[in-house]
Amino acid sequence: DKRYMADRLVAFHRWGRRVYGMEDPDWSQFEFCSSRVAVDAGVLLEEDYQSALRRLLACKTEECPEARDAALLLLVCYRFGLRGNEARGLTRADWVVNGDHMVLIVRTNPIRKLKTPGSRRIVPLVFRLEGQEKVLIEERLMRAEGIYGDAQNGRIFCRDDGSEPDWPRVKRLAISVLKQATGNPGSNLHRARHAAANRILLSLTGTA
Repeated sequence: DKRYMADRLVAFHRWGRRVYGMEDPDWSQFEFCSSRVAVDAGVLLEEDYQSALRRLLACKTEECPEARDAALLLLVCYRFGLRGNEARGLTRADWVVNGDHMVLIVRTNPIRKLKTPGSRRIVPLVFRLEGQEKVLIEERLMRAEGIYGDAQNGRIFCRDDGSEPDWPRVKRLAISVLKQATGNPGSNLHRARHAAANRILLSLTGTA
C-alpha cells in the first residue's frame, strides 16, 4: 500500500544520503511521503567547516585527486547554500567575480538540469571569506582558465583534461571529512546549506 511504499522509499533515500551523499528529492511533491519525512534541522558550525576545509586542503593531490573538488563543493554549500547537484553543474560563466564582489548563477545548462524553474537564481556572496577560501577559489578559477582558455562553458569542477571528476567520490569525501571534523556521524552537506540560510537570515534581521 502507499504507507508501505512511502516507508521503503524514505528508508532508501536515508541510506543513500548516508552512504553515497545522495540528495533527497523534494518530498513535498510526493503526497504519500511528505508527512513521513523528518526534517534534518542540523547546521554546521563555522569552526567545524573551517576545520573540514583545512583537512581537505592538506590532502596531497597525487594521493587524493578529489580533495580540491571536495573542498570547493563544501565551500559553495556553506557560503552560497547550493545543493550538491547545483554545484556540480557550475561553469566558468556561472562564477562571476567583479572586484570584491562574487556571484554564483544557478541555471540549467548542458551539464545538469534544475529540479524546477524556480530553482534558477543568482546567489551573491554575503560573507567574508577566510584566507584559505580565497586561495582555493582563485586557484580553481585560474585552473579552469588554463584548461578551457576563453571558453566560458567549461566546468568549474573538472579533471586536468576538462572532464567531469568522479562526482559520487567527491561528495563522499566531503561528507566523510565533515563527519571527522564535527565528530558527528550525522553531518552532511544539507547542514552546510542550512548554516548558509540561517546566517543570511540573521544578517538580514541585523542579529548576526
